[in-house]
Amino acid sequence: MSSCPCASRDRSAGAGPRPRADGLPVLRACLGDSVVIGSNGEGKTTLLEAVAWAALGQSFRGVPDAALVRTGEPRAVLRVELDADGRTQQLEAEIHAAGRNRVLVNRRPLGRIRDLAGFLRVTIFSPDDLTLVKGGPAERRRYLDELLVGLTPRYEGTRSDYERVLRHRNALLRGGLRDADARTTLDVFDEQLTRAGSDLVRGRLRLVDRLAPAVDAAYRSLAGADARVSARYEAEWAGLEPSARGAPPVGDRPWRNSGRTAP
Repeated sequence: MSSCPCASRDRSAGAGPRPRADGLPVLRACLGDSVVIGSNGEGKTTLLEAVAWAALGQSFRGVPDAALVRTGEPRAVLRVELDADGRTQQLEAEIHAAGRNRVLVNRRPLGRIRDLAGFLRVTIFSPDDLTLVKGGPAERRRYLDELLVGLTPRYEGTRSDYERVLRHRNALLRGGLRDADARTTLDVFDEQLTRAGSDLVRGRLRLVDRLAPAVDAAYRSLAGADARVSARYEAEWAGLEPSARGAPPVGDRPWRNSGRTAP
């Protein structure tokens, strides 16, 4: 693995990031492997956050956008230029500490962050990956969902629909089912959650089936040819009859119309 200095986008000579007229540094990735070296607090993670944000539309660490903005500033600005297959694509994002972000792709406004999928693909390895083993089921579901969206962007809409309806359902339950209209609304929410949740779980099941051979091969390369490992997605509620499920969660336990919120 080699390291090389960052250079300006206009490829002029000189090591290190070169500021633009507006004061923003411009970094150009090197061909091959690059190593970013620096002491604590010098911005290595900030650089990785910027690259990942261009691919994911959010922090890869799961922190809110406000945490990506320098203290005292109203917004952070990210500009990315990609050269691939003879095409140049540009992304410009204003990440606001409060309010809606503004994102342009090839100078056109991006209506939904889900439409950013495919602009840039990244794979991230970090100490936070240990939560897949040490954390609870929610961390593993989040990992699967993010990978699923990266491979099949339509699932971002499914996940967004589920989370949106879930918020409305929980608000309704907190207010209490005081009349027939509220109970009817709950039934509508349950039906919507059933559709979105079932679609998302089917995607997870297909994804785990797709990952299992790669997981086994990676494990055998480390532990030896005779070692085997398997992976499967388990949800207790999946074995219930539809009439007993109510609105199935995207979690790992059965969830009935008893006022419980999703795990």
